Amino acid sequence: MAREQDWCLQCGNAVTTRVAQPPSWRLPVAVGLGTLALFALVVVLTIGAVSEDADEAASRAEPRPATTPARTTTSARPAPARTTTTPAAAPTATVPGAAEAAGEGAVPRWPRGREAYTVVAETTSDRAGAARRARELIAAGQDAGILRTDGYDFFSDGYWVVWAGQYPDRAAAERAAERIEDETPDAYVTLIRRRNE
Repeated sequence: MAREQDWCLQCGNAVTTRVAQPPSWRLPVAVGLGTLALFALVVVLTIGAVSEDADEAASRAEPRPATTPARTTTSARPAPARTTTTPAAAPTATVPGAAEAAGEGAVPRWPRGREAYTVVAETTSDRAGAARRARELIAAGQDAGILRTDGYDFFSDGYWVVWAGQYPDRAAAERAAERIEDETPDAYVTLIRRRNE
């Protein structure tokens, strides 16, 4: 071979040139897989954070369990006397459901199909306790009653809500809540609306 010749023209072997090995494909594949794994981890963490925020918002919308036992009044409220000739006088003529406050019949229920704001005085799984609390509010001059939460927005099923008043907007309901704050410190305002099912 000549001095400046790098390859043998007969056998093809390199004389002065070193043939480099082709780069390995494993490193780029490993880098790509690592990047995909990191991206998947970020997506999972983001979805988890959004889900926790949604759960927290839903829990705030759920009814708050009653933190104080049902209150009982200390003064006795005797039922009005009845005779065969004169009907008994209603305890309070201006408050709907005043007869129920004296223990006569059922406590008023939320009107079917009615959508309005109200003050939730208590939420409990005990219907009898809810009825007692509603009677106390009625005796104090409130338009009050009970509501079964099944099928209503902003409540979990299976509870009884003691409501006070029916208002066309939140501002009016909040003013009413301030008036009974001393008697019902845990009261809050919400919209009573049937759930779209």
